[in-house]
Amino acid sequence: YKGDMISAYHLMKQAEAEDKLTLRWTVYMPGFSLRSAEAARKAIESWGTHQGEGDDWVKVDGVKLLVDGGFEGGHLSKPYLEPYGQGGKFTGLTVSPPNAYTEVVRELNSKGWHVITHAVGDAALDEVLDGYAAADKDSSIKGKRWSVEHAFVSRPEQVARLKALDIAVSAQDHLYLAAPVLKKYWGWDIASEVTPVKTYLDAGLLVAGGTDSPVVPFNPFWNLYHMASRDTISDGIYGEDQKIASRPLLLKLVTINYAKLIGEEKTRGSIEPGKLADFAVLTDDFLTVKPETIRDMKALSTWVGGREVYRAQGYE
Repeated sequence: YKGDMISAYHLMKQAEAEDKLTLRWTVYMPGFSLRSAEAARKAIESWGTHQGEGDDWVKVDGVKLLVDGGFEGGHLSKPYLEPYGQGGKFTGLTVSPPNAYTEVVRELNSKGWHVITHAVGDAALDEVLDGYAAADKDSSIKGKRWSVEHAFVSRPEQVARLKALDIAVSAQDHLYLAAPVLKKYWGWDIASEVTPVKTYLDAGLLVAGGTDSPVVPFNPFWNLYHMASRDTISDGIYGEDQKIASRPLLLKLVTINYAKLIGEEKTRGSIEPGKLADFAVLTDDFLTVKPETIRDMKALSTWVGGREVYRAQGYE
């Protein structure tokens, strides 16, 4: 593995050919460094693949772009708290300049590619919305599953724009681990409402849950616990108004909603006749246990395509 997405993609396809895969992979081509339409055209030619290439095991589903940083570089409309705000001058990182980003997004849309974009802060979300809106004017992106990755911070009018453009949100549990850090950088008012999943759901957006591993540890039960309780690992409850009380709805975030996000809801995301036999046997009944039990749940057995690929030690 050479450390790049293209070589990883080819290794995935090789493993599939050798019948060695135990996970299904949805791959997004790396667009982080693209700064012009010409660069986007050259990148597309170099990838040697196309939108939708693949099958149930390995599939290319678009291009991932990046407009700001993470915990320490999310681009906000307000300065960071001092001393991090540097006298009111630091509002985060702009990784891709707005004009360049919009040019790339429009080019990718014209070539039929599906776009997802990492955006943490509300100023970054403004940039994404403007870029997506420009692309939509060229050729509608509605119904094409374009999405925003993370969307930590947003404003009400932005949520309305997300809905109008039919943009989905892929949300994770960064706040569960990073709450004190985000409060230190951004203050309680902003940090307490980081990743407002309930607000997005109430607005009618498609929201999918996940872990963002390896940035956040790969534990889906922590993600589900945080969204059910808004508890954090070291600093108590943040944004209680964002709790998701419905267990079936929480379960949908990481199953059928995620399948919809990647365009695979007809073949996976729920256990139904005619769909792929992908499922896990858990230590507890997710629908009925107390919230604090969720974080300690584990998978006893995992099946992919009707074949068991994992069994916990001692499980009969």
